[in-house]
Amino acid sequence: MAMAIDGSAGGQFSHTNTGTVTLTTTQAKDVIILAYYHQDKVNQPVTRAVINTVASANLTWNKRKQFLFDTGTNTNEQDIEIWWAYAAAALTSEVITITLNSSIDDAAYQAFGVSGSLTPQSPWDGDPSLAGANNSGLNVTSIAVAGVSTEAINNMIIGVWGDTSNANATIPAGTTQVRAPQDNGGGTFFAFMGSFFQVNSAKVASATYTATMATNETWGMVIDALAGDRAPMKLVNINQAVQRAATF
Repeated sequence: MAMAIDGSAGGQFSHTNTGTVTLTTTQAKDVIILAYYHQDKVNQPVTRAVINTVASANLTWNKRKQFLFDTGTNTNEQDIEIWWAYAAAALTSEVITITLNSSIDDAAYQAFGVSGSLTPQSPWDGDPSLAGANNSGLNVTSIAVAGVSTEAINNMIIGVWGDTSNANATIPAGTTQVRAPQDNGGGTFFAFMGSFFQVNSAKVASATYTATMATNETWGMVIDALAGDRAPMKLVNINQAVQRAATF
């Protein structure tokens, strides 16, 4: 079964350090993804704000990736994070609570399920290119994440973008929005973010994912990948194997 999005929800908070989102899915053995973005004022607080914990009643959450960026002198501190959990059963109104180490100006985030993973308890593709698959820019209209590859033949590319204003990104060609972007203008500034995906039936090899804005923005993007089928095992001719064994 090909991987697919199974339920999604969005949430946001401002001028505090915690928020929630409630997710319902339809399938057992899903991978549950939290795609998170926030921005905060320059040097506020002295200790940079990051997620401390993600928690919910029926799931154990793990941090997959974090991308901290400022994109220049006197620009707001920004953070994109991806957290995940394995859901043995379908979720009914699962309340997911995000807690930071300090209050921030604005956060926006999306949670969604992914069905069809062959290894949902260890779902992430292991290609080393994914460790650094992120980029950011100061007053730019486009951001490209280059050199993205996967080990898995069947895979799902996951992407997250975040912007300090209320400008909407055009997501990379060949990808699909998980849901409408989350736009939080409740603080001094904005936290505007979105997530997207691409289901592939062949390995991704040194691909470039480019998102664009209509105007110059200060923003960032992260790419990752969930694995379906891995590379096929090489079959050894049984007669050759027997012959080799006989020589010992």
